[in-house]
Amino acid sequence: MMSPYIFIKMHSGRVITLTYYQRSMVYEGLLEGLPRRKWNSELLAAAESTARKQYAEPLTTIAPRIEVLEDAHSAFFRETLGPAEALPPWVCSASFMSECVKKGDGSRLAILWWQSSPDLICPDIQSEIQKLQWEVLAKDEWW
Repeated sequence: MMSPYIFIKMHSGRVITLTYYQRSMVYEGLLEGLPRRKWNSELLAAAESTARKQYAEPLTTIAPRIEVLEDAHSAFFRETLGPAEALPPWVCSASFMSECVKKGDGSRLAILWWQSSPDLICPDIQSEIQKLQWEVLAKDEWW
């Protein structure tokens, strides 16, 4: 029988368990034009602010890969709004738990990331999560 839980084995050997997951489209409000650096900066800050309010545990962010787009618009747009560039289309956040780091019943960490496909967790993001230093970033808790 398959487990209903999602486990990730970290490079340190620690196993973490996904306990909560949320995903939304990055540019769902963009009606026309190209995304620009200024707007992307605002989207990044808003996503981090929302995640910090949503999760009680510490939050770490995996920086997105930003793609520079071909820009056929006038120099006015480039100069006032910045270059055309795109974030990956999906922004995701999740809460993970594991055994305690030092003292407690367990430890928790929230992670925020952007990914290019609607998969639960893309392989390249899973690889980035596995590299995280859980023992430094996570917070022990008593339940």
